[in-house]
Amino acid sequence: MLFLPAVSISRSIQRGLSTETLPLTVVARFANACDFVAADGRVCALVNPKVGNGPLNIVVDARLADLPLPPAGAVVGIDEACLRLGEIEIGLACAEWDPRPDIDIVVDLKETHIQALAAAYPPPRYYADPEQMRSSIRMGISFNIIDGKRGEKADLSPLTRDSRYRQAFGRRIRYEIKWPGEASFMAWCARPDDVIYGNPTH
Repeated sequence: MLFLPAVSISRSIQRGLSTETLPLTVVARFANACDFVAADGRVCALVNPKVGNGPLNIVVDARLADLPLPPAGAVVGIDEACLRLGEIEIGLACAEWDPRPDIDIVVDLKETHIQALAAAYPPPRYYADPEQMRSSIRMGISFNIIDGKRGEKADLSPLTRDSRYRQAFGRRIRYEIKWPGEASFMAWCARPDDVIYGNPTH
């Protein structure tokens, strides 16, 4: 049995674990990531530091291509102490990562949406510039919404920025977002493999 301690685990994943083992199915394996899904639709990914921290990630300091990971379709288990992968156990007890306040969002933004979106984030607390949004659609570039009070920023990218965004947008999944000190909420999230493929550094 090979035991590897996780370097970090997203707090949203960690808080969903308990002493009872949750079965996971291996969805896909890649050189730098292995994706899993639970019966209730929750997803997570085992990744190496090249991919790094993310809202669905468990990071282990190893080259995943060299590990005897189970094949796609195999059923494995996870609890608050370990991710159990047949011949490998990933220790989770000492790993934690609090997601960074910056987030990336892909939006199907139209001209008719712009004024309502800007009005939802009024100054002086927020920066949400309608003209920047229009330029984003026209030029296929990202724009920002910034919360000046909390120092948090969202980078929003239109579907026109990259042809791969539309495919990933069509594969998006519902996920419960849990943030320390805030009420949880449901949001549409990209699948872990789309996030990995969408980042040119991976």
